[in-house]
Amino acid sequence: MHGRISMDTSGSTPTLTKWAEGTAPRSRLAHEAALLAAVTHPGVVRFVEHRTGEERDELATEFAGATTLADHRPATVAGVAGLGAAIADTVADLHDMGLAHGALQA
Repeated sequence: MHGRISMDTSGSTPTLTKWAEGTAPRSRLAHEAALLAAVTHPGVVRFVEHRTGEERDELATEFAGATTLADHRPATVAGVAGLGAAIADTVADLHDMGLAHGALQA
């Protein structure tokens, strides 16, 4: 799969668009789109649109930013504990919905 940052049609919301070509990658992208479309959670990126085409499919999500957790390390033990608790709460909520990510990364 590939991605690029683009603007949605209103020009006001930054989105990240991933695309896939080929049968298996397009199937995985469609599965991801269906899951994201079904989930509304503050710890999960917001689904915008899933587009299908003759040669490739695209999944647009709200752009969450160009930085990673590694760029925003908490400076205190309490900050680390709070961050860990927030991540654990999100994962637990998703598991309660019957979803598992399988590859959490910083």
